[in-house]
Amino acid sequence: MEKAILLAVLITTVHPKALTACQPKEHNSDSWITVIGEATGCWGNFTDANGTEVHILTLELSENVPMLEITMNITSPTTLILNSNINATILVTANPLLKEIHHSAKLIVYLQPVTKKQVQVPATDNLLNWAKQEFGGVTSMTTVYEPGTITFHGGKAQGGSTECVPHSSIFPATPVTFTSKYQSCSDQPPSPTQSEVHILNILDTSVNLRRIYLHISSTKEVSFILRSPVSASWNLYGGSKFVSNTEVFIEQFNFTAPSTFNLTDDNRELWEFAKDKFSSAFITSYSEISTHGRVLRLFFNRKDETLPTPSSSIASLPTLTTSSVEKGGIGMQLYLNSDYTGPIDEQTKVKSDQKIYAEITVKVHGEIPAILKVTSCSVRAKAPCDVVRNLPFHSEHCSPMVCPYKKRISFSFHNVQELPAVQWEVECSSELCFEGRCAKFPPAKSNLEVIKTCTPSKPCYEFELPAVLGIAFGGFLIGVLLIGALWYIKVRTGYPAGLDVVSNNSHISGFPCPLLKRQPVSPNPSPSENSSANPSIGSTQSTPTSSMA
Repeated sequence: MEKAILLAVLITTVHPKALTACQPKEHNSDSWITVIGEATGCWGNFTDANGTEVHILTLELSENVPMLEITMNITSPTTLILNSNINATILVTANPLLKEIHHSAKLIVYLQPVTKKQVQVPATDNLLNWAKQEFGGVTSMTTVYEPGTITFHGGKAQGGSTECVPHSSIFPATPVTFTSKYQSCSDQPPSPTQSEVHILNILDTSVNLRRIYLHISSTKEVSFILRSPVSASWNLYGGSKFVSNTEVFIEQFNFTAPSTFNLTDDNRELWEFAKDKFSSAFITSYSEISTHGRVLRLFFNRKDETLPTPSSSIASLPTLTTSSVEKGGIGMQLYLNSDYTGPIDEQTKVKSDQKIYAEITVKVHGEIPAILKVTSCSVRAKAPCDVVRNLPFHSEHCSPMVCPYKKRISFSFHNVQELPAVQWEVECSSELCFEGRCAKFPPAKSNLEVIKTCTPSKPCYEFELPAVLGIAFGGFLIGVLLIGALWYIKVRTGYPAGLDVVSNNSHISGFPCPLLKRQPVSPNPSPSENSSANPSIGSTQSTPTSSMA
């Protein structure tokens, strides 16, 4: 018997799957997650003749709750109208600016302190029309679903109209902030040494849900299983590892990660999947959430921070800045050897003709089957003047198993030897690509000290500014002297004398010098030519005479 018990214990210890999932219990909020629900309705800028705002708040509850608390955090005179779909008890923490409370017969309202007037609203199917007739108008009408804690801010909508026309949603600008109920549990107490694995399970009963905003605020690296209905997608703010069954838009990199698994909302199935995926024997927290709204906001580990004000938008919520991405998102390390050993730091002196190897690494949240590409590199000489040159590089092979989200390249400074020596900065731009879509990263930078190398075939000459000015002035003087010598020769010599005796009519337009006039040739031969020719002619003519004789 003892052996059987010992064997069962060993099996449970060796195989984390054997551990059963914890049973989630209802929470409004805990040390891990705060759930902000979506409010629907309308919001305008109406005030009555006395400057008092009129707000309607309707509670949609699925079951009886012991008591709901509403904190009035208003800054203007307000009349509040409360309504509910079922019987409920409400505790209202009053505010000096709260003038009156009107509520339906289904609600029992307690004021703290009890100083305000309470009026029961008559039974009606159209509370909005009743309020308009009673007060002349309505500033806002808000419906909240399954609220946990409610903070009412009131106020008038910025740029809104006087008429309050109901819409399907007024998120994220709303006069009400409320947390939604959810269930959670944990089988691991918080530990500063152990890695954390959290499961966020949005149940399939959330049929209207379309977008989930997850804001992560944690000083340590955590891992998430993000599971939701297939009709919804996630927006991730902050850094973490994750896997998801739907698309996740990573705000830090402006990149959409595809789904990586397909699981139901069964808690035991997710529990075992998380332990296998992250090789963890414990799950730090498991949260089960359901909502009737189209939008959901989740804040992870925000116990030391305040919730956003209702007027804030998603774009204005805390996100990572460019500087934080440069520090933690992407980096470049330079090496002296092709096996990427011997890292170069800022104190290492490198020769300008030496080949350098670089490894660019990007920190990616989640499992994204993407490829890191280096698009361009440049080198900047910081002293004595700021000069930038393009830096050619070659890609070095590295398997994805060895280099996940890394890119290795090599280059030399052979083509940029003219840059001033001392401090150089190498900068490379890269992008992460998946299925034809690419997300650009801030440039990765690395500094190094360069020593110029001079070769006999290409000696290095460095000229200071006085030397350059002296050479230029000397060249100018030589040119002036040469021009003066040529002018002197022209003045002293002039044209050749033989050309001056030529008649003016022998000058041809367009030529600088006159031409000699050619003598005409006589058509009659000279006497000497005739005398020499006659004997030959006579002898030629006498030959036939003698032969005839």
